[in-house]
Amino acid sequence: MKHLKQGMEIPANPLHPDWMIIIMLAATFLFSLVKSNSKRMMPYFERVFLFRGKNEPASRNVSGIFHWQSTILNLISFLIIGLFGYSVAAYYNVIPNGTRGIVNWLIVLGMVSGAITIRHLVCVITGSASGQQEVFREYLLGIYSSYRFGAIFLFAFIILMTYTEILPVRDFILSGIFIMCIMYLIRVIRLLIIFINRSVSIFYLILYLCALEILPVLIVVKYFTGLV
Repeated sequence: MKHLKQGMEIPANPLHPDWMIIIMLAATFLFSLVKSNSKRMMPYFERVFLFRGKNEPASRNVSGIFHWQSTILNLISFLIIGLFGYSVAAYYNVIPNGTRGIVNWLIVLGMVSGAITIRHLVCVITGSASGQQEVFREYLLGIYSSYRFGAIFLFAFIILMTYTEILPVRDFILSGIFIMCIMYLIRVIRLLIIFINRSVSIFYLILYLCALEILPVLIVVKYFTGLV
């Protein structure tokens, strides 16, 4: 005992609370429920991300957003994106001390849900004001699909950075942000293709992107880089 050296304390892992596994199990159960009742999920993702099916009536049907399978998938996406946002905030010590983790996750979840709801309303209002309801309705389907598809990758990153030590947590966080940036780029390209196919003026596309897509993203990035 006299020859033993003082050991080093194991640093606290803010990304390892037990309640997170409950959220992930619930998301997995809901996804399995939808998958067992729907055989068209992967073909739909293929149409969206390979830019197919843009002129099909089904791609302009707003019920594609609000039927029960899509509602559950949207809920799963919000849960996972909120959990990833909470993990990022916990890693960079953005969360105030003295507050419970699940409360902070609920706050982040509310922020994510509110931001997506605002995006939905912006598309609806812009489509009504411009007389291009079908264009923006089709774009909305691409937006929700990007959230769902990106949440699949974020789910894997959350598990890896929370319960494994394969790579540093920062690498998984940057990978998740990179994936969501790719999803964002794909949906903007899809909007451009939709505008071209519908013979809508590119001027309106540029105006929409600058005012309602690029500017909010720059504000959010500036805010979070200031926090970090």
